Amino acid sequence: MLLFLSILFLIYSLFISFKINKKFYPKGISPTLLFTVASISFINIGYIYYYVKYSEYYSWVGKPLLVTSMGLFIICVSSLFHHIIFSNSLPVKNNVSNKYEYKLENYKIIFLISLSVFIFVLIYYILLGYIPLFAAIKELVSDGLKNGLMNTKRVARDIYINKDAKYIPLQGFFEQMRYYGLPVVIFLNLFYLKKTKISHVMIAVSILLIISSGQRWPLMYALTGVFVYYSYTINNQKKFLKTSIKVFVLALLAGCVLSILLGRNLEHTDIGMFGTIFFGLSDLLTRIATGNVEIPFFSYSIIPYEVDYFYGWTWVQNLIAYFPGPYPSFPVDFYKLVTKDPIGYTAPPDFYTEAYINYSWIGVIFTCFLWGSVLFFIGRSILFVENNIFKLSYKVLIITLIAFSAFSGIMFIFGGIIIIIFIELIRILINIIVKDNPSSP
Repeated sequence: MLLFLSILFLIYSLFISFKINKKFYPKGISPTLLFTVASISFINIGYIYYYVKYSEYYSWVGKPLLVTSMGLFIICVSSLFHHIIFSNSLPVKNNVSNKYEYKLENYKIIFLISLSVFIFVLIYYILLGYIPLFAAIKELVSDGLKNGLMNTKRVARDIYINKDAKYIPLQGFFEQMRYYGLPVVIFLNLFYLKKTKISHVMIAVSILLIISSGQRWPLMYALTGVFVYYSYTINNQKKFLKTSIKVFVLALLAGCVLSILLGRNLEHTDIGMFGTIFFGLSDLLTRIATGNVEIPFFSYSIIPYEVDYFYGWTWVQNLIAYFPGPYPSFPVDFYKLVTKDPIGYTAPPDFYTEAYINYSWIGVIFTCFLWGSVLFFIGRSILFVENNIFKLSYKVLIITLIAFSAFSGIMFIFGGIIIIIFIELIRILINIIVKDNPSSP
């Protein structure tokens, strides 16, 4: 009965989200729909899996299933409520792509911003002393495929996992520049893709730098953002569908290759080409469906029975982590708390679980209802970009991060806001240096 109710919540959430998108967004994907799809794909399916797997053994497994499914439903109902009540006071304007004129003389600002972001990312790799992707490829050529190939290179730099890891000053900032700054570079250059060949190079370099860390999630942020970007800038639905398929195929291929190189849970190395491809796809899909759920799921077995509610401290600690550090990381502490493992792997509670472990059911209901209003206001604001490609790119990033906050938590978005502010400062500085028109292109 509980499983049926949870599935019903998810079906109604999808229905409401599509209804909002169809009625209130003449073009583009709404934050509500994107968040719902991300939540179901990365969170809710995993909770259903673990509920079915452990319902015969533990009595508490119904709670996380209900928290996550009902939480999503509350968000969608709240978003619909705000769209119905407030949409009439926010008339829809035409999107930037219908009016904006391509001016190649303005592209030099985007080009210089791109180079600036590249420099910061490269400084990080120089301080690190190696590039995980290239180090893994070199080892693959010399020693062949093996378990934990690139994953070993990736975590070797993590001070929470490896006590001998070298701490890099402002490491969090440099990583955020790679996570969020490079996607913004991609969005800015996409607008000039058909006007200058340099934009092709900027996008290619951005993608290379994103995957060089050996992580799949930054690439997922970037490609999801590309999908959102095109949903607002392509007027022809057939063209948008073709572009979406290309983005999806690219994401699948890149994710599969990175999964193979990471080599997590690779039991046999002599599996041939097709076996390797199958391993990459299965590892990627497993990571998407259940990889973000296991630790948050089992946290319901100890909170509040063994550990009291956090009463907002998880959000405070995540916010403090953005200051120059290093400071304690709650996703690391959360992993240690649930698993009793002294090694500090990163496992953040998902959006719903974080609300629950702070204020129980009251926290889930209040936070989810409030989040529905946030999805509404962010969604409607993107319709008012005022012919500004920078603002459009920034809002695309925010919408993307809002969607992925389903499994990373609310404070995850602050990193994107910090990078947006920093890129704006770079843009203003470039305008001053080149003595150009201070207005945005």
